[in-house]
Amino acid sequence: MRDIHHQISRQIVDLTAAYERPVMVFETLNGIRSRVGGSQRFHRRMSSWAFRHWIDLVTYKAARAGLPMVSVDPRGTCKACSGCGHSSRSNRPDLSHLR
Repeated sequence: MRDIHHQISRQIVDLTAAYERPVMVFETLNGIRSRVGGSQRFHRRMSSWAFRHWIDLVTYKAARAGLPMVSVDPRGTCKACSGCGHSSRSNRPDLSHLR
């Protein structure tokens, strides 16, 4: 799994570097395990997901490539229009429906 994380993080950094004036943006995922509900099986799967390791790999590879990285608060990002940035509750009334 670590090898796969290295390969994917390298591909993401290489792809990002190909753009003019690239910036890597990640949601701040602090406390994600405590915010999600679900069964014991679901929590076991979440605990085995190495998202922090993956983000650390991307971060150090981006720094070595000279790519800037930005962390954003995830609140409201699903309700914001990717085209114009307008944020409205009607854009996504709940977590299971996108408009």
